[in-house]
Amino acid sequence: MIVYKVVRKLVPSRLTEDDKFTSLVITEYGLRLEYEVGKTTVPFIGRVFAFATLIQARDFAYNRIILKCRTPYKHPLKRCVHFSQPNEVVAFWLGEDTSTLLTVRGTVGCDEVTPIEVVK
Repeated sequence: MIVYKVVRKLVPSRLTEDDKFTSLVITEYGLRLEYEVGKTTVPFIGRVFAFATLIQARDFAYNRIILKCRTPYKHPLKRCVHFSQPNEVVAFWLGEDTSTLLTVRGTVGCDEVTPIEVVK
């Protein structure tokens, strides 16, 4: 299956083939996930947030980088929280956080993703 992950460069510079990327939301606290074309990323807890279609990813991206990724399975995600602390991330994935928000249309959760190309 194909999904689209909105990311930012780990080290700001011009795009190259060897770039490493990170999530837009979780960028600190030891929970940050990193992405590289051709390498599989598995989250420490929960799932990787991505988008089911390129159009949905572009609607969310606002000129950010989008990675086209392979994943063995994608789960629809209807809720999220505004993550600001590591304990909030853990509580969300354990089902202990009740202050959830609706996700952006087309959001999916993936047990793992393997970026295959930079789309934008």
